[in-house]
Amino acid sequence: MLVFILLSAYAFPQWVQTSGPCGGFVYCFAVCPNGAGGSSFFAGANVGVIRSTNNGVSWTAANTGLADRAPYDLAVGHDGQGRTILYAGVDSGVFRSTDNGTRWAAAGTGLTDRTVYDLAAGDDGGGGTILFAGTHDDVFHSTDNGTSWTGASSGLPVNVWINCLAASGANLFAGTGDGVFLSTDNGTSWSPVNSGLTNKNVECLVVNGTNLFAGGGGVFFSTDNGTSWTGASSGLPVNVWINCLAASGANLFAGTYGGVFLSTNNGTSWRDASTGLMSGQLFRLAVGPDGAGGTTLFAGTYGAGIYRSTDNGSSWTIANSGFVGTYVKDLFAYGTNLFAASDAVGFVRSTNSGMSWTAADTGLATGEIGVAAFAVIPGPVGNAILFAGSDSGVFRSTDNGARWTAADTGLMKCTVLALDVCPAEGGAGTYLLASTRRRGVFRSADNGVSWMPANAGLSGYDIHAFGMTTDSGGSTYLLAGAWRFLFPPASCVFRSSDYGASWTPSITPLSSPPQSFAVLPTTSGRTIVFAAPGTPGVVRSTDYGLTWTNASSQSMGVDSKLVTSGRTLFGGGANGGLWCSTDYGMSWTAVNTGLPNTNILSLEVNGVDLFAGTQDYGVWHRPLAEMITSVQSSSSERPTLFAMDQNYPNPFNPSTTIRYGLPQRSHVSLAVYNTLGQQVTVLQNGEQEAGYHEVKFDASALPSGVYFYRLQAGSYVETRKLCLVR
Repeated sequence: MLVFILLSAYAFPQWVQTSGPCGGFVYCFAVCPNGAGGSSFFAGANVGVIRSTNNGVSWTAANTGLADRAPYDLAVGHDGQGRTILYAGVDSGVFRSTDNGTRWAAAGTGLTDRTVYDLAAGDDGGGGTILFAGTHDDVFHSTDNGTSWTGASSGLPVNVWINCLAASGANLFAGTGDGVFLSTDNGTSWSPVNSGLTNKNVECLVVNGTNLFAGGGGVFFSTDNGTSWTGASSGLPVNVWINCLAASGANLFAGTYGGVFLSTNNGTSWRDASTGLMSGQLFRLAVGPDGAGGTTLFAGTYGAGIYRSTDNGSSWTIANSGFVGTYVKDLFAYGTNLFAASDAVGFVRSTNSGMSWTAADTGLATGEIGVAAFAVIPGPVGNAILFAGSDSGVFRSTDNGARWTAADTGLMKCTVLALDVCPAEGGAGTYLLASTRRRGVFRSADNGVSWMPANAGLSGYDIHAFGMTTDSGGSTYLLAGAWRFLFPPASCVFRSSDYGASWTPSITPLSSPPQSFAVLPTTSGRTIVFAAPGTPGVVRSTDYGLTWTNASSQSMGVDSKLVTSGRTLFGGGANGGLWCSTDYGMSWTAVNTGLPNTNILSLEVNGVDLFAGTQDYGVWHRPLAEMITSVQSSSSERPTLFAMDQNYPNPFNPSTTIRYGLPQRSHVSLAVYNTLGQQVTVLQNGEQEAGYHEVKFDASALPSGVYFYRLQAGSYVETRKLCLVR
C-alpha cells in the first residue's frame, strides 16, 4: 500500500508589496550584449540592481549577494576566457557577477577607500579587462577581474573629487572638478589635459569612435585624446548642467535637469529630444542594440524611474514595469479607491487593492511637494466629491479622481498643507477646511467653490493636520496640529468648538506639530484622541484635545500617520517602522515583518487591509485581522512599558475604573488626592506581577469635585485628573 503525505509550507504572516506605484531613482546603467544581437540592460537603482532582457518592457531584481542596495556605478568587462563579468561600485567596495547579475560576490581586496562612485573597463590587449575604480579622491586599478586592487592616483591633485572615468584603448580619462586628467599607463601617472576647457567642472565623459566628449558646465569635445577641447553647446539652454552623456553612432545624447538633448554632428548643434518625458530630472542615459538591428535608449530619472526611446529620442515612453522603488508620502482611501501620492511619480489610483495603478492627476497642478492633502465629502455611489491639496491650491474631482478642476477661489493658489471635512452648525451641510502655508486656515461652505478665512486665534501658526472628535453631549471639537514659524517657535494643538470660526490652544505644549490625529471610542462610549507629533511618538488626550500625555515608548518614532480599525490603533514613522496598540496606547507591538525597511511615510485602511507607503519601496499591504490578533495575543501576556490610562467613565458617579500596565513585577502605589493635596484613599499598595491591572474607585462617600490619582511603580510616576459629578 502506498501512503502519500502532502506537506504544505507554513505561510508566515507578513507584509506583501503591491505592484506599485512603479518608478524610483536610477543612478547608473550597464549594457551586456547577449550574443544574439540584443542586450541585457541593467540599472542601478534605489532598490538595488534591476535587469531587463526584453529591451525594458519589464524589469526584475538582480540583487542576490549584493550587500548594498544602491550601486553608484556599473561596468561590464571580460575575463579573457570568453566570460562576461558585471561589476557594481557600492558603499562597501566592488561586487561582481559572472552569471548576468543572478548572483553577486564581493571583489575588493586592496581598496583603501571602500566607497566606489565610478567604474570603467578597459581592454588589456589579450581579450581581458583592466578595471578602474574611482572613489572620493583616489583611483584604483585591477588586472585580475577585481580580485585585487592597486592605487593609481599618482599625478592627480590631492583631495580631487573623481566624478567620472572613461577608458579608450590604452588611454584612461578621469573627469574631476579640476578638469580632465589622462593616464596612458593604467593609472601609474596622470597629467592634466584641459586646453580649451572653459569650464573645468567635468561631470561625465563618453568616448565615441575617435571623439571624446566631456559634460558638466556645458559640453566639450576632443579629437586628440584631450590634448585640446572645443566647446560644443550650441543650442543647449544657457548655463545648463550636463548630468550624463551617451553616444550611438552619429547620435550624441545629453541628459540634464531640463530633459534630453540630441546632437547628430558631434555637438556642433543640439535640439530638444524630450517628447514624452514627464520627468526632466535625468541622472543617467544608456544605449544598446535591441536585437532587431536597432537601438534602445534609456533615461534614468530622479524618482520617476526609467523612460525608453526606440527612435533616437524623438519620443519616450515610461518603462517601469516591475521596478517598484517609489517614495510614497501619502495614501488616501475612499470606497474601493486607493490613492497614492509620490513627488516624482505623481498622484495615482488603484481600484483593486494595489494590484495595478493608473495615473489620477489629469488637471491636477502640482509643484515640488505634489499632493499633500486629501478629503472627501461623501455622496451616493459615484457621486462623492474628492478634494486634493497641493502647492498650487485645492482641486476637486467628481469622477473618482479621473479629472480634477481648481477649487480655490479665495485661496489664491497658495500651498495647501492639510484638508478635512466637518459638519456645519446644526448638522445642516458640510464645511471643508484647508490649511495653507503662511496664510492660515480657510473654510468653504459650498464644496470648495469659494473660501473664507477661519484664522481667529491662529495668528503666526501653520497647521499641519486636522482632526475631529465629539464629546458625550454631542458637541464637536475640531483639532489642528500647529507650528509657530515666528520666533520663538512653538508647537501645540489648537481646538475649535465652533466649527473653525475661532481657535484656542491646548494647555499642553508639544515638542513638534502633530502630523496626524486619530480617535478611538472606549467601552464607556467616550472617545480618546491620539496625535503623532514625532517626539514623543504618540500623545493621548482624554479631554478632547485640551491636555495631552505621552502614550508611546520614546523609541517608537511614530511621526507620519495614525489610523484606526475598530478599537485598534496603528502608527507609522519615517524611521520607526509600524506599531499597533489594542489597549488605547498603553502598550505597543511592532508589526514590521516582511517590510524591506522601517521608513514608513503613510498609512491607510482600505477594506480588510492596512496599506503602508514606504520610502523607496512603494506600497505594501497586510490583513488587519492578522496583526490585531497577533497583538492582542501578545498584549494579554505582558505590556512593553509602564503606562496608566485615563479612568473611565470620567466624569463619573459614584464609581470609576483605573487601568494600568506593568512590564515587570513592581511595587505599586496607587492613591487618590483632593485639590489640596490631601490623600483621600489608597487603592493599591504592594507588589504586583507584570501585566494589565484594573482597580475600581468607589467615591460614594465623597463630595462632587475634581480629584487626582497618582500611580508609582518603581521609578515610573504618573498623575491624572478625575471628576466626580453628583
